[in-house]
Amino acid sequence: MCFIYSNMKYIKLFENFNNDTLEDAKWIIISHLGEVIEVEIDPKWNAKNLLKFELYEEPTENQIESCREHLKKEDLFLTGFDFVEFDPYTDEDFKVYCLVGIGKTIKEYCINWLNDNFSNMEAVPSKNFPNTVLYRHDLKDNVLLYDKTNNKFYVNYRKIYAFFEYYFGLDEKEILDITLEWIKQNVRLPVSDDVEKLNDVTVTRFGTYQGRFEKCE
Repeated sequence: MCFIYSNMKYIKLFENFNNDTLEDAKWIIISHLGEVIEVEIDPKWNAKNLLKFELYEEPTENQIESCREHLKKEDLFLTGFDFVEFDPYTDEDFKVYCLVGIGKTIKEYCINWLNDNFSNMEAVPSKNFPNTVLYRHDLKDNVLLYDKTNNKFYVNYRKIYAFFEYYFGLDEKEILDITLEWIKQNVRLPVSDDVEKLNDVTVTRFGTYQGRFEKCE
């Protein structure tokens, strides 16, 4: 589903913003970057407090900077811009996309997203892999796997990594650093008094367990 907003008809004065932060974000984008189409984000990600826009024109550096600064004053962040080039097979012109969301930074948003979606995980000993613990969401989806032998967490690509990579363009190190910070703040190891181990824990993609992660029992 798409929604078209035009700065020609619906321009809104800054002093008249209401209390809806994302509604305010939309009008800030329009006032700086021009007419936009709001693009639906796949509901499977449960991405609250985030909007995606398609722009009609490529913005200038000055427009981007002024928009970013304005959003920052409202505790909103603006991502980089995703450019889809001209496709000779469909005769479609290139498209420009951006995201805007609640939070001072993308990192802050991502940690809040992890808290919103995976704060209720249950730790379950794995039946298939010795000395490992599965962290499950809603008793069915394995989100993390903790290997006691190397003090390492393995992250489910499809549940966390793919969202950060696809929507925010984060690289592997950025994704793992954010996930590690969140784990240290919010995830409990099987032994509750193992504080030092949690401080030294490392995180990676699920590598060794690839292809079997979701099926681990």
